[in-house]
Amino acid sequence: MIALEQVEVRNLERGESIPVDLREGFPDDWNYDCHWTWVALLDGVIRGYILAGAVQGVVMVMVVKAADKHAVVLPRLFRVFLRDCLARGYTGWMTHVRQDNPAQAKLLRIARRTGAIVFPYVITCVGGRLDQAARY
Repeated sequence: MIALEQVEVRNLERGESIPVDLREGFPDDWNYDCHWTWVALLDGVIRGYILAGAVQGVVMVMVVKAADKHAVVLPRLFRVFLRDCLARGYTGWMTHVRQDNPAQAKLLRIARRTGAIVFPYVITCVGGRLDQAARY
């Protein structure tokens, strides 16, 4: 087991990128906002990350990802993320989960225990390139 003290958590640094094997679905030219990207490193290698952003006064969590066999970094990653967001003055958060995914269903149960509001809607998240959407 990996000791949590060995896990370094910080914001993504300029010029640094998320490893290809962790990007899953994001285009190669994605511009990560270093101020809103937290990474968990083990032995200097990014093994997990949180992508988030401020939306209408709450922190929107877009992605939480850890490399296979490195999910142990997630508790420390979440603690640093939450501490930083509180220090920035944010009091609320929001995210999307897939209830049919066992790991995300577990996160949903944890969220409920923390008093989260669960919106009773089935939502499909979509996104794309602004330049392509602007053509229409």
